[in-house]
Amino acid sequence: MHPAVEDLGPRIGLSICPLPFAQVVASARAQRWTRDPFDRTIVGQSAVEGRILLTRDRTIRDHYPRAVWDNADDSLPHQQDPKGTLRPADGRR
Repeated sequence: MHPAVEDLGPRIGLSICPLPFAQVVASARAQRWTRDPFDRTIVGQSAVEGRILLTRDRTIRDHYPRAVWDNADDSLPHQQDPKGTLRPADGRR
């Protein structure tokens, strides 16, 4: 494993997916609603594990029933503040 990836485990709880890659790919290929390989892989892995997928992506949420995004400000325009934090464009926190 690359040292940078190894370092992320203890810092943010990152772990390598234990599923066989072929199983994830088979599930990803079944996601016919998009041609985006990354969306297919993310949803495919979540589907194999039966997990909830937290995403702001409306297309994924429309097609994968276990995809959620719970944010009352989702429909508002957003902008980054000087520190790079995404905030509603109206200045609310």
